[in-house]
Amino acid sequence: MKKLTAYLKTYGPIALAGIILVAGICLLARGCSAPKEVTAPEPAEEEVPENIVWVHDGANTIPITPYVGVPVSTLISEEFSQDGDIIKYTGSSYTALQGVDVSEWQGDIDWQTVAADGIDFAIIRIGFRGCGEGTLEEDSSFFFNYEQAKEAGLQVGVYYFSQAITAEEAKKEAEWVLKELDERTPSLPVFFDWEPVVKEGSRTKDGEHALLTDCAAAFCSTIEAAGLEAGVYYNCSQCYNCYDLSQLTDYSFWLTAPGSAPDCYYASDFWQYSFEGQVNGIPNAVDRNIMFMPRIK
Repeated sequence: MKKLTAYLKTYGPIALAGIILVAGICLLARGCSAPKEVTAPEPAEEEVPENIVWVHDGANTIPITPYVGVPVSTLISEEFSQDGDIIKYTGSSYTALQGVDVSEWQGDIDWQTVAADGIDFAIIRIGFRGCGEGTLEEDSSFFFNYEQAKEAGLQVGVYYFSQAITAEEAKKEAEWVLKELDERTPSLPVFFDWEPVVKEGSRTKDGEHALLTDCAAAFCSTIEAAGLEAGVYYNCSQCYNCYDLSQLTDYSFWLTAPGSAPDCYYASDFWQYSFEGQVNGIPNAVDRNIMFMPRIK
């Protein structure tokens, strides 16, 4: 290194030019070229999974990745017709029964008249958890509605209005339901109906959904351990955004989606299609439902 420095001091720029020339000749001899300007590659577009499905959750159109093992609905709007406030299924895949769901809010019901008006089944509220203090309360009309609906020849199911915020609370709700039933055996499922109550002071005002699947599973597994069928009631938003249906496929699904045809991506056993139904024998407006029973081919 010292010798090269002394040489450059002696011969100056001429020597430096010679060194650069020789280096250039060596590069050409090796087939090299001067470095080119490098352009940064364009960022890759974000890949969209192939199995994305776009659905409407009641408020927005959103993408979902379908759950594996959860049956998909095969119903189409052309298979439904409307007669007044009654929606009828006209397809060939199911036998469709007409039903109502009721609570004490429907008043004194004449179930013989209800049956004569074409109603095949009823899902009856047995009780509810208070949205504030969380106490477990009985529906004041349950026993009358249950016994009279059965006597009129209707198939009968039960629902419990839950405000559970833990799986343990949901299990206690199911145990309470079983105690109230007191060996009664509904012919249709006992449904877990969890809905957020948004009024001030409500324990579910903030819509805590993180444990909702666990709550539903705890409720339903407790009911089924007692030998009864269980089910989960939900709207489209809960279906897509709150529940992991892949963990609940052992139970019946009851969809609430008022309209002229069910529009949920997943299959349901029951469809609540109206909140304002008019049925002879029921003094107040009532929810109307269809139960889909697969036809054996």
